[in-house]
Amino acid sequence: MRGVMNGRRKNEGQPARASSIHPIPRAIASRDKHLLSIVLKTFLLARREHHSDRYRVEIRRVFAEAIRYFGDRALLRLSSACVTRYVSHQLALGHTVGNVRYKLNLLHAGTRRYLREQRLTYANPFSGIRIDAPHLPMTSWVPLAGSEIARLRALVLKHDDDIRWLLGLLIETGARVSEVAGLALADIVLAHDPPYIHIVERPWRRLKSPNCIRQVPLIGTALWAARRVVESAHITQKYAFPRYVKSASITHGAAQTLWAWLRNRGIKHNLHALRMTVLDQLRRAGCPPEIYFSILGMGNRTTDSHYGIGVPLATTGNWLRAAMLDSSDFIGKATSGYDRDLSPYKCAVEVMKLLGSLERPDFRQIVLTGVLERCDVIRGLRYARRIGCIEMEHSVPRRHRGAYVATGVGLPRTASGVKSKRRKRPDAPTYDHRKILLALPRPSGYTSISYADADVAVTLPDTHALYARCTAKSRPRMRE
Repeated sequence: MRGVMNGRRKNEGQPARASSIHPIPRAIASRDKHLLSIVLKTFLLARREHHSDRYRVEIRRVFAEAIRYFGDRALLRLSSACVTRYVSHQLALGHTVGNVRYKLNLLHAGTRRYLREQRLTYANPFSGIRIDAPHLPMTSWVPLAGSEIARLRALVLKHDDDIRWLLGLLIETGARVSEVAGLALADIVLAHDPPYIHIVERPWRRLKSPNCIRQVPLIGTALWAARRVVESAHITQKYAFPRYVKSASITHGAAQTLWAWLRNRGIKHNLHALRMTVLDQLRRAGCPPEIYFSILGMGNRTTDSHYGIGVPLATTGNWLRAAMLDSSDFIGKATSGYDRDLSPYKCAVEVMKLLGSLERPDFRQIVLTGVLERCDVIRGLRYARRIGCIEMEHSVPRRHRGAYVATGVGLPRTASGVKSKRRKRPDAPTYDHRKILLALPRPSGYTSISYADADVAVTLPDTHALYARCTAKSRPRMRE
């Protein structure tokens, strides 16, 4: 036997050789490596040219919050139980399930990137974490009603400033707030038929995806707002809305300002609801998905979507005009009475102001602006045509409809505030006396069939008095 165990040789007096003692290898050289702060630095350096400044701020915020809770701990010392307690702590602070899931996704992405670059086989402690909390029902985006859209158009035309021009561009284009606020002045093309805005990536504003690059036609209030932006710009102006571009970077003041402004006027919808309204109206008009995807800048995951040059502007403009302007939901109904504050002269003045701002100033588009009631538009058009200030350019083949143009004749000067004495009260109901007479019981006991489309429902106690009034006079005079 050449030797014994435990490093002893045959001669016990000789010391053991150092080369015969082998240290036990460790699985991990140091437990203090791979700290969360190092993971954060690695994640920020990776693909930094593809990360926006806002995304980098979000990464730092989420990792700093995790380091405050865990400490600057190594990844090996983090377990799924620790991360589960972190999730419970976040929920106890009042954060929603979606917010906590968003933070976990960022932590998981940063850790996965670090493990991949370091070629480590550790298990990612932020993967497979289950959040045991009741999910709130998802709230769907409710589009704006036709009356709300008409009111927004009226407010845009009334205030007439750069903030309202931005809102006007959002109403009938369906674009995102950052896409419109980050437009360059050269992106507004009015000399083309039809006019459009070119949404493309700029150094001061990034786009959500490559599908967002598009050309959106301008109609209605959006066209008026685009013209006002171009007319009010000075010679050296570069941005369409310089208020929201600071230090070669777009700010988030547009969404906050407009949302607060809408909320103060009783409109509970946010600005993203305008985008969903355009989408909803295009669907109602029967627009194919490929067309409203190209209008709104959404991704169409089909094979044929990558072929060709896309949908032409004329096609998207026709669909957008048919959905937003020709929809019957946006046409106000005839009111029962007139507004006492407006005279025919004032109605004509407001109508004349709209002739130069609308793309096609016909009766429908003038009503859609919401500046005047439908009955006041009729009164203003009649007054202006009688004076000779406007005339109608008839369209072919329907000659009874057309666009109104100014003849160059100005409205006569008159005292403002003149009220018409023959004006009805705003709350005065309208009666169709011929239908009411047919629906009344005859003196001989015979009754006729009551009309379902009568303007008012006449009850039995009122029929005798109303019948006596109608037989005494051919048409009862409305009380002032």
